[in-house]
Amino acid sequence: MAKVGVARAVKLTGKSKSTIQRAMNDGKLSFDTNDKGTRVIDVSELERVFGLDEQVANADAKKPSKGMANVAELERLQLRAKSLEDQMFLLNQQLDDVKDQREDWKKQAQQLAITHQVTQDQAQSFKTQADEAKAKADDAQNKIDEAQKRADQEKKSAEESIKELENLRQIATKMKQKIIQQQKEVEEAKKPKGFLAMIGLGGK
Repeated sequence: MAKVGVARAVKLTGKSKSTIQRAMNDGKLSFDTNDKGTRVIDVSELERVFGLDEQVANADAKKPSKGMANVAELERLQLRAKSLEDQMFLLNQQLDDVKDQREDWKKQAQQLAITHQVTQDQAQSFKTQADEAKAKADDAQNKIDEAQKRADQEKKSAEESIKELENLRQIATKMKQKIIQQQKEVEEAKKPKGFLAMIGLGGK
């Protein structure tokens, strides 16, 4: 089961902080120490030694657990979108390089054609190289278009997840307010009433 600190243990059991700490010091209540050096207690151990406040325990059980999963999914989508952006950047660089190569071949072919210093076979070779460079440029452009489409889909999915997460946060806030109100009502009910109030004549 989950492990909690002393402050949470007080709320779960209804015992005082000194009572919890004394039980740990006396060895009646087992505990562990987390990475920060703070003592934490297993909820099942608290239940064994002191018993649990049912209202507080039930309120914890009803808290939504989907929010953390949505946060993890949102982070995964953001990382995926960042990866697609990096791929698009690399593809754009490759496209620029290919375009530069194509222009170089084109200039060379034009210069050779003007000076008449190239044979028909050489001209055909330059043309073939220029065509291959164009094909590479077209392929790179197609990859960029596909990456952009995937990035748009990932962005849309991330926005939907953000909306869903915000809804869950609002639900969690309302539940927290309700729990606090219930705790106040429980505390008020625990306060001793005066004699007149007990016999129905008013007063506290």
